[in-house]
Amino acid sequence: MADYLETPGRTTLKAYVDANQSSVKVYIPQFDIATDATKSLQGKFQAAFRSKHPNRKRSPGIKLDIEEAWIETKVQRTANI
Repeated sequence: MADYLETPGRTTLKAYVDANQSSVKVYIPQFDIATDATKSLQGKFQAAFRSKHPNRKRSPGIKLDIEEAWIETKVQRTANI
């Protein structure tokens, strides 16, 4: 995630998720509720941004809706079990 924050231009959590869907799909099945997965990703993104840019007062956009991706991974996980 820290590598993504070094890219030039505007960085947002939605753009990160869109660019790294495979790693996000591996990460989100560990949560029982989609909102928990969203909050975890938001927290990780904010922590990475704060460590990369400690003096900035504003952070990038963290709005995210991963409900569909979370449901898809849960269905795949259930099918594998």
